[in-house]
Amino acid sequence: MMAKLINETQKIILIENLETANSFFKRLKGLLGRKDLSNDSALMIRRCNSIHTFFMQFPLDVIFLDKKFRIKKLFLNVEPHQIIFPVFGASSVVEMKAGALQKSNTQIGDQLNVVD
Repeated sequence: MMAKLINETQKIILIENLETANSFFKRLKGLLGRKDLSNDSALMIRRCNSIHTFFMQFPLDVIFLDKKFRIKKLFLNVEPHQIIFPVFGASSVVEMKAGALQKSNTQIGDQLNVVD
């Protein structure tokens, strides 16, 4: 069973299937090589405050979190071949298929939580 990403502020399950890139190679690969991602799936990369979407095949919604999993910055519909430069104060990033955040009302400052 995969972990879930909960938006405690909005009282909703944001992502049903949260994968964590917890090794060097998983962090290095990220979502590269995937042709698509379901709307209820995402990848969390810890110890990360910037990303690139070079060689990606689909756009992403991206959440940058501080150490307490509070949202520092949101990027919607990040197209392939982009760079998001370091986000001050961020320590983790969650990457999901573009459009996944639209219905959730997720905002900067919201408190997220990972539940197994």
